[in-house]
Amino acid sequence: RRFTPVDLEFAEDLARRTALAIDSAALHRSEQEARRKAERAVDRIGRLQAVTAALSGAVTAIAVAEVLVHQGSAAVGADGGFVRLLTPDGRKLELAAAAGYSSHFACSYKELPLMSRFPGARVFRTGEESYFESAAALRGASPKFAREHATTGHEAIAFVPLRVHDRTIGLMALSFAKPRTFDDDDRDFLTALAGL
Repeated sequence: RRFTPVDLEFAEDLARRTALAIDSAALHRSEQEARRKAERAVDRIGRLQAVTAALSGAVTAIAVAEVLVHQGSAAVGADGGFVRLLTPDGRKLELAAAAGYSSHFACSYKELPLMSRFPGARVFRTGEESYFESAAALRGASPKFAREHATTGHEAIAFVPLRVHDRTIGLMALSFAKPRTFDDDDRDFLTALAGL
């Protein structure tokens, strides 16, 4: 069949309308995503404020660690967490607070030598955060710790150093029952939480 000028005009008009509809749908999706991100940011600011309020009443290092473990875990939806602080002799990381872990797990790792190959000691030594999005990722980095951590039923875990000025004084670890991706927003939030 031969296309007439009317057919061509109709096809061009249809193509323009289709392009406008696609563009409009993409814009709508972008607006929805921007709205979701803004709502998430407002929610996280509220959660950080709640942790800040709880920290204002904490007057000892242990009380601060307890707030981080309990309030911090709730703020990010973690299923467990622990805080380790550097011992006065500077040779070990001592468990200061834990939640969502068995007493066996907590007791087994009450003190962690600073030169340990476990992820927490490595994070303390390097001052760099470490994120394991699944049990498999953790096994690849530290098989022994992964075996122990598997007993908790948790899959993903994030380790974040606790710093005062330029000095690392401990670390916070928050774990999750299911594998998860730690996106930039998650990492920024955990860094802010540790900074409190």
